Formats: sequence, structure tokens, C-alpha cells
Amino acid sequence: MMKRTISSFLFLGLISIGYGKDYTYTSPLKTPYPKGYQKVDLKPQLLGLLQSNDADLRLLDSNHQEVPYIMRKEALTSMHRFFKEYPIIVNQPEPNGTSVVVFENPQKEEINQFNFVVKNTAVNKLARLSGSNDQKNWYLVRDHISLHALHNSENTKELKLLNFPLVDYSYFKLEVNDSNSLPIQFEKVGYYDYQSVNGLMTNTPLKLVSLLDSNKVTYTHLKFDSRTRMERIRIMVSEPEFYYRKIHFKVKRTTTDRKGKIKVHWEYIGSYYLDSNSENIFNLGEKNLQNLYLEIENGDDRPVHIVGANSFLLKNYLVAELDSGMTYSLLFGNQKARSPKYDLRHFANNIPEKLPIVKMSELISKPTYSITTASMHWYDNKYVIWAIIGALGIVLGFISFSMIKEMSQKEREPR
Repeated sequence: MMKRTISSFLFLGLISIGYGKDYTYTSPLKTPYPKGYQKVDLKPQLLGLLQSNDADLRLLDSNHQEVPYIMRKEALTSMHRFFKEYPIIVNQPEPNGTSVVVFENPQKEEINQFNFVVKNTAVNKLARLSGSNDQKNWYLVRDHISLHALHNSENTKELKLLNFPLVDYSYFKLEVNDSNSLPIQFEKVGYYDYQSVNGLMTNTPLKLVSLLDSNKVTYTHLKFDSRTRMERIRIMVSEPEFYYRKIHFKVKRTTTDRKGKIKVHWEYIGSYYLDSNSENIFNLGEKNLQNLYLEIENGDDRPVHIVGANSFLLKNYLVAELDSGMTYSLLFGNQKARSPKYDLRHFANNIPEKLPIVKMSELISKPTYSITTASMHWYDNKYVIWAIIGALGIVLGFISFSMIKEMSQKEREPR
């Protein structure tokens, strides 16, 4: 009897381990691009409803199968390499068996190298570089330049770097000796430069709920339509014309004590200065919230008048292999879900940075999907916990009853 009881409870516990994990929200997804890796541009409203570590985000195909993915986020700033061309004025072979390329240095920059792009060729040639400020009087910069191995096995073009002493001529002339072979086709002359590029951000406005001036302090309540993820905020002030005020950002937190009473406390998330000489953009760090409260110290000045606020978030992407012939669903909103562990995370560097971008649809609450997952730990399931407690209670009760019965029998035995 005891064995059967214990087995029954263990069976119930094993069943409940694989229970379906319900997700509160979903968003349908469809891509217009052919099969391949693509980036889904995740809305701040979706991100705001996720766990802080994004553990409860899932991507399902039309067969209700999980699709592996990785997450990517725009960098705040990045360096981009680009080719800056010099204007080519002359690019032609001369009758004397010399090819001449004349290009301009419009800003008279001091340079000691440039790159030239040519069509693939397997010959070696000698060249000479000279400079001028009027295209009439030319001065030698470098002679006996060997142009060799102008060949690229992976492309129809080849790029070569030419070094020379630092000069600042307005014009340069490259003369290539073609006496022993046909001319080379020059396509571009220039140099590689780097540019700092800011990461793409999503802009989400906040509603101005209330504005109250009291005891030399302006209290402001800002609100999103739904819980939203943000990193930066811009405060817009209409008056006075000149101001420099300390501003505090805070959120309201509620907790429940052991007696079930709800307690409210304020959490400060940053203090800065509102300044009429700045854009008033403040970095609050990544936050998931719906309500934001401001306190502005006015001192002896008249109160500032807040007219609006916008939040900013660096774009977040879900990267997965998608197919235009399939429909998908993003599921999220499950505080008990564990982070998925896909093999794809080990191959993140193999997936290109530049990918087609897919836009999300609207968020829908109360989806019909439920995912059964083996990654759920047994101690996360309340049914398992109660089953174990019940089983232990029965076992302990049975043991106690057996001990009492055994003691009673011993007392009845004749001595």
C-alpha cells in the first residue's frame, strides 16, 4: 500500500514537470524576404514586457516549433571604414607608351599615401609620381615605383597602396611605363578613412500626466501607454528662457510584506541638471517601466514648464533564419520562463552583421500558445513542490502510525 502511494505521487510530479508554460503576449511575424538569416526589429513595448534578461522571448513557426535565435543590439557608436575618392582629371594612355593618371587633392591635404583600384592584370610595370599646384609645373615626388602583382584571385579588381614622402600638392600625376605591355585600366584613386557612426535608436514619446508646483519644487508624472524599455530621455521645456535646475528621476515601487500589506517606496534612478544651453538628454540606463516621476528644484526662480518628453532606446534585434513561405509568432510575457539554450549562440560570429530587417506587428495579449519545455527546473513548478510536500506528509504519517502501532503491540505482550 505504502509503495503504491509513493509511486502515485512520484508519477504526478513527473507529469507536472512537463506542464505547458503559458505566455501572456504574442506578436505575429511575416517576412517578405527569401529564406536566410534576418533581423527582427524588436519594439521597446515588447522589450518592456520581457524579463530583465529577456529569458521569456520565444519564436515559433507555423508548425508551433521553436526557431533558434540570437539577440543583437546596436552599438552606441561604431567606426565605419569607407573609401574616399580623389577626382580623376586625366586617365588615358599616351602615344609615347605611357599611361597617365592625373587626380586632384582639392583640400591640399598633407598626404603620404593613396590607394588606386585597377582591373586585374598579371604584368609588372614601373611608374613615376609627381606633384603640381597649377598642372603646368610638375615636381618629382617618387621615381622607379614598381607596380607588381596587380592580381586578385577573388575579385575582378585589385587595390594597391602607394607610399611616398609627405607632400601637399593640389594635383598628382602617376605615369606608368607601357613600353613592354598593354596599358593598365585605372578605375579609382583615393584613400580609406574612418567615421564614427551613432547607433540607430527608437524614439518613443511619453505622455505628460500631471505637473504640480509646490514648495519650490516641480513634480512631474510621465507615462507610457504600456510598459516600455528605455535608456535615454529628452525633457522639453517651454519656459523660462534661461534655466539651470537640478532634476531627479524616480520610479514608484510596491512590495507586499508577510501580512499582505502593500508598501510603496520611491527608487531614485538618477539626478542631473536641466540646462537651457543643452538638449536635456539624460542617460538613465536600460529600464523597463510605464511610469516615470520627475522632481525639479526651482529654488527662488519661477517654475520651469515641462511640455513633453521622448525616450530613446538603441535598437534590439532578434536574429534568426526566416522564410517568406512560413508565418511566425513572437511569444513573451512569462516571468517563470528560463533562457533558451540554442546551439546557434556558438555560431553568432558566423552570421553577417548586415542582414535584411523585418518589422514587428502589433502586440496581442492572451495568446492561444503554450510551450511545453524540458528546460523548466522541477523547483519552478508549484505543483511538483506541493506533490513532494504531500508525499512526504503521507510517508511521515505512515511511519508515525507504524511506530505507534508497534509500540502498542509491545506493551500488550506478556512479560
